[in-house]
Amino acid sequence: MSTILEKLYNEKNISYYSSSIREDIISLILGKELNILEVGCGNGATLIELKRNGIAKEIIGIELYENALSNSKHLLDRIIIGNIEDIELDFDEHYFDVIIFADVLEHLLDPYTIIKKIKKYLKPSGIVISSIPNIQECMTLLSIFKGDFKYVDSGILDKTHLRFFCKKNMIKLFDNDFIIRKIQIKNQNGSKRAIVNKLTFRIFEHFLATQYIIVAEYVVVK
Repeated sequence: MSTILEKLYNEKNISYYSSSIREDIISLILGKELNILEVGCGNGATLIELKRNGIAKEIIGIELYENALSNSKHLLDRIIIGNIEDIELDFDEHYFDVIIFADVLEHLLDPYTIIKKIKKYLKPSGIVISSIPNIQECMTLLSIFKGDFKYVDSGILDKTHLRFFCKKNMIKLFDNDFIIRKIQIKNQNGSKRAIVNKLTFRIFEHFLATQYIIVAEYVVVK
């Protein structure tokens, strides 16, 4: 990682890395006793919950910021500290049932290459679950229309985001050897945006979604 990027990450509060349990992602994982890898696992909360409820048999996390795991590293089967774009992975091919990128791909220099890099570690019909911010969101566009592209500490214009995506671009990440099984908006149930989206028959969904969650199934070409 460049010195400049490292400085930006170090400036963030520890709470940025101490992620809460992503129930929205857990709800998309079917099966039991699975091998699950999370890239950018934060404090490992989601992985730990997956193992606690029996969905996961083995949980492995890759995390850039080691301090995020200071209180939970003993609860994971394995932890790899480093940038997924720089480290060599030593997993057996076709080992994982699920690989999770929760708010991670937008932080990478080349997320397309990373998806290619990790797919060989997925079992046939294994899935990648990713949550990705939507640059087409209405308040973000409004700010840009006003001539203000302002980076902030967190959110769609997080100062550590290196890539920006609309829904179509997110789908493009999984062009090769993947089938998109599900796309949903992150956590809008009961919100004003969810109500507007329903009343307008989802016509304006692209502008109301702050994030999309995508489930992509790995298809082995014989």
